[in-house]
Amino acid sequence: YPPESTALLGVLSIARRSSIWTVFRKDDIQRFGSVVGMFRNSDRLFRISYGPVKLLGTCHPDVIQQILTNPGCVERPFFYRFTGLEQGLLSARHQQWKIQRRALNPTFNLKIL
Repeated sequence: YPPESTALLGVLSIARRSSIWTVFRKDDIQRFGSVVGMFRNSDRLFRISYGPVKLLGTCHPDVIQQILTNPGCVERPFFYRFTGLEQGLLSARHQQWKIQRRALNPTFNLKIL
């Protein structure tokens, strides 16, 4: 299993015991640094505790390709709806994703690139 990082709201890495208010007082740069650190310190995968839910994170291209091309991974998890990211190409529901992808396919034509 990948190493586990306890996270609050999927963004803040809380590795040591600290006041919850201290975590909320972090500025955007510190929160972004926490996220970057989780990706930087992992080889292929890492786990995040999101309350009772366990999430996996990766930035390895081979793992990302397997996830995005696996038919079992077409429906996106609740996390995208919670964060307001459910309309994007990487996080849209299957039917909406198909429509968006079909519209974008011509832009990936080698003659255009």
